[in-house]
Amino acid sequence: ANANQVLTADGNGKAVYKAMASSVKVESRYFNNVAITTDENGTYGVIPLVGKRVINAYMTSTPTLDSQKVDLSLITTVPFPGSAGDTFIRVYFSPEAITKYSITATSKLSGHIKFYYL
Repeated sequence: ANANQVLTADGNGKAVYKAMASSVKVESRYFNNVAITTDENGTYGVIPLVGKRVINAYMTSTPTLDSQKVDLSLITTVPFPGSAGDTFIRVYFSPEAITKYSITATSKLSGHIKFYYL
């Protein structure tokens, strides 16, 4: 085997080494003044990623909400599928965060995110 090869079957009962396929890409992005929504799903900000099918995402630094630094343990960052194969990143706020940062419909989220997509 050579570097970046995996052992696989050829379909005829023989083991063969093939080049490892990797279609996962990674990207980082700043987002500014993301509006906060509250509905039956919770309280969250939405970061649109047009043309990306995101499989994982996380904050690479401490985000701010109306200029207040947000404790990362009080938020959850998840990919959320949209129409036409696009993905949105939802940043959900815990009830504790909502109280601690006095989150309202006029609050704005800013920060830096890293995401993995296909």
